[in-house]
Formats: sequence, C-alpha cells, structure tokens
Amino acid sequence: MNRDIALQIVGLEKKIFSKADSWADILLKEVQRQNTVLLYLCSPSDPSRVAAYVIYTASGLAVHVSKVAVDKQHRRQGLASKLVKEAIRTARAERRVLCATLHVDTMNEAAIGLYSSLGFVTDGQLDDYYRADVVAFGSFANGLALHSSDIDVVVLNVMTPQGENGGYSSKQKATVCKHLERIVQRLRRNRGLLDSFIIRGSRIPIIKCITAECVEVDISIGTEAGVVAVATLRSYQEQFTALKPVCLVLKAFLRANGLHEVSHGGLSSFSLANMVIAHLQEERQAGRDDSDQGPMLVGFLRRFGTQFDYFNEAVAVGQGGIVPKYEVPAAATSTKEPGRLCIEDPNTGRDISAGSHNIRAVQAAFAGAADDLEAVLEAPECCPAGLLDVLLPLQQALDRSNPKTKPGPPAALHADDQLRMDHGQEGPLHSGARITQPIRPAVFSHSVAVPMAMRREVQEAMGDNRVAGKDMAGGTRASRRA
Repeated sequence: MNRDIALQIVGLEKKIFSKADSWADILLKEVQRQNTVLLYLCSPSDPSRVAAYVIYTASGLAVHVSKVAVDKQHRRQGLASKLVKEAIRTARAERRVLCATLHVDTMNEAAIGLYSSLGFVTDGQLDDYYRADVVAFGSFANGLALHSSDIDVVVLNVMTPQGENGGYSSKQKATVCKHLERIVQRLRRNRGLLDSFIIRGSRIPIIKCITAECVEVDISIGTEAGVVAVATLRSYQEQFTALKPVCLVLKAFLRANGLHEVSHGGLSSFSLANMVIAHLQEERQAGRDDSDQGPMLVGFLRRFGTQFDYFNEAVAVGQGGIVPKYEVPAAATSTKEPGRLCIEDPNTGRDISAGSHNIRAVQAAFAGAADDLEAVLEAPECCPAGLLDVLLPLQQALDRSNPKTKPGPPAALHADDQLRMDHGQEGPLHSGARITQPIRPAVFSHSVAVPMAMRREVQEAMGDNRVAGKDMAGGTRASRRA
C-alpha cells in the first residue's frame, strides 16, 4: 500500500468515525499485524481516491471483520457489501475459514440490515462493548456561565448526525428521542426531577430538565463539536481579556430581557460569544484598546444595535471578525429570509445563529441599551448607583436566592462586587474613560459542579438500552458460515 493511499484511509478514518471509535492513530500499525488484511475500493469517478475500505483478521477457522467504512458521498452504492463479500471470499480461499464474525451496534438498523442480507445471523449480545461518555460543554465548561446558567451535557459515541446542517435526519431523530425518553425515565425514577421535557423537533433533539437541586440541565446526544467549541472559546479568552466580562454582562442583559433562549428566537451563548469576539477583533484592528471593558461593552451595543448591516454582513471570527455575507458559504446556501443574523462557526463553518429568528428584538434591545448608556455618560449624576443598573436589574441578577433565578451556593457579595462601572474623570466612558470598579466576572461565574450522579444515571440509562453507556453498553455479535 503506497503512502498516498495510506494517508487517504487515515483521513477517512478521522472523517467517518468519532474520536472514541477512530483507529486513525493506530490504523497503519493495526493492518501490519499478522493475518490482518485491509481491502479498499476507489471512487468510480476518480480512481485515485479511496471511497471505502474493510479490515479483517483471519484466525484459525474464522475471519473477523473489524472495520467497514464508506465515505459519505459514496454510500448506498453497494460498496460495503462488495468489500465484506470480498473479505470473506479472500479469507476462505487463502485460509479455508469456516465462519465469519463481526460486531454491530444493536441500534444501527442500516448496518444490521446489510449484514443480514449477506447471511449474518445474531450469535449473541455483548455488554460492555460500546462505550459512551457524558461530558459538559457550553458556557459551564468554557467559563462564560452566569450563576443562573444551565449546564449543557452531551452523550458522546452513540450516534452521529447525518442530516442537513449538522443535525439528525428525520429517521435518526426517532431513535434519538427513544434514547432521550429512557434517560428521562431513569432520572425521574432515581434522581427526582422537578421538571423535564424533550424538544423533539430541533436539529439536535434535547432534554431540558431541572434537578432536585434546582440545577437546570440540557442533555443531548451528539458529537464532540460542542467540546471542540469549548477549547476554541477558551483560546479566545486568552487572546482578549475583555471577552469574559463583556460576555457575562451581555448574557445577564439578554436574560433580563427574555432574549437568551434560542427556542424563543433569542441568542445562544455561543452566538453571543462569537459576536463579542468579532467586535473585539474589529476594535483591535482599528487600533483601539480592546482590553478596556467599558468602552468595549458600549461599543458592542452600538455596533450590533445600529451599525451592523444584518442584510449584507456576517460574523466570522475565523476570518477575522465582520465580513461580507458572500464570503461565508453557510450564508450563500441559507434559506433564511434576508436580514437575518449570520454567524459562521469557526470550527464547522455552519451558521450557528439559524434559530435566532427574533433577531430584530435583540437588535432593538442592543440599540436601546446603547442609547441609555450614552445618555447617562453625558449626565453621570443621573445614575449614581452605577452604569450596569441602566442595563439590567442588577440586584436581581446577582441575588442567588431570588426565586426567579436558580439557587446556587451562598455567596458573600460586597459593595465593590456590584459590577459598578463608575464614570471616571477623563471624559465619557465610550471615549476611553477610567473605570474605577472594573467588571468582575467572578460575581457572575457558575459555581455549581456537574452532578456526577446524573452523569452516572445517564450512562446507565444508555447501558439499559444496550446501545451505549460507560462500561456497560451493548453490541450484537453476528456470525455466518463462510
């Protein structure tokens, strides 16, 4: 096998399989093992490109098919069937094997159908075969969470979305929702949920629940995209010191105005963070001090309240900030009405603001807040309490015992922790005024740990379903006479 083919196969391995199931790091060593064989097929339209491959090992009188992979654009062309048949034929001719075996996820109906058509029958069900993991992502994991923020949790290594725009297909959603129902049942029975419901029609179906400890948790079944986004935002926080404090204030502002839920057309935390990053990028490129939190906050509100052209511009931090919409592929293929916000995911390239249909209300809120702040800066004596009181009911946002916010651990908040941005002596805030009490992210930061018991319950719920679950998942062992 030449180097180019080997690199193509490793590339397909990374592309097709999740990190937990990928052999990319060991594949070349694996196929060099004694009695292990790799067969591949090239694309009918381009003989130089690998379209599918199979790996099998012959041992004694049996051949075990350990990997079958087909590039997405070449599926439903019979390539997997051809490869498995050829693997069995070759093993029978060279080693005189009498049977063939393989393992398959019990919920992978397409694969089970394929292997059944090739003569495989169920030989048994194996526990502890497939592994899932339950990890936190989103604001809780990237450090941009309010104390009243929910916790985003994703179950990995179960299913890979195959629908448009990175979501699940209609057929997949039915299976995903069955998994989510089982998780909810398990949590209700063993953990005691105060409330829970499943959003079934979204791109990625999700459980929204409140635990007995009054912690709001969103649970989804997906990929590592959210985990990758955590690393991305942490990296940007190292580049821009104003990112975290400005984000936290804006998140509290959106929450106070009921514009923080994507399900209601508002802005997601990830969308907002990208908008703030783009604003800071533009300010830095213009030669302004992007570490000065006050001017950055007021500038953001003005930019996305009145200056940003929602019809012709897009947020693309991977491209440096604000760019023309025609330079964003996701905008070119979007079916959204003109004038909607477009934010390019720096990792996947898709439009992450697709659900923010109420962007006009968000824009109006930003514009109104900018007007209010600039008016106060012209007459600071009109707002002795502090500028943030102009933006939101500050005491309510900071009060962790307020029934309108999720209770959290006790916090001793002192006068200088009230996120006051006092008017300095060097002129208006948006002109570079001194901030005598800077924004303090610690006041708003999340201090509720991921409920480890919930993590275990989710894993066990998946294990009960014999699909995936840490150290307890199931897989079917199938065999056929060769």
